[in-house]
Amino acid sequence: MLKIQVKSTAVQLREGTSGKGKPYSINEQEAWCDLPNGERRRVKISLEAKKPPYAVGDYVLSPESFMVDQYGQLNLGRITLQPVVAGARVAG
Repeated sequence: MLKIQVKSTAVQLREGTSGKGKPYSINEQEAWCDLPNGERRRVKISLEAKKPPYAVGDYVLSPESFMVDQYGQLNLGRITLQPVVAGARVAG
């Protein structure tokens, strides 16, 4: 599993109007992802409306983040994070 580290509870709000004229707002939280090749990358996690930001800590992708599409291909859906239990080892 990929390790995701949240270092801040700060949330960035993006607002605008879609091409169809509908207003939208997206709350994003910054996190860091440790890739299998040893690289660490900054990522943005979109938060569901009215949900609080993730607390500072270590996480993995929750099983609900994965989906199989209409063609049988494995994809990521809405990203949700699951806290790493203290003392647990994250494979990677």
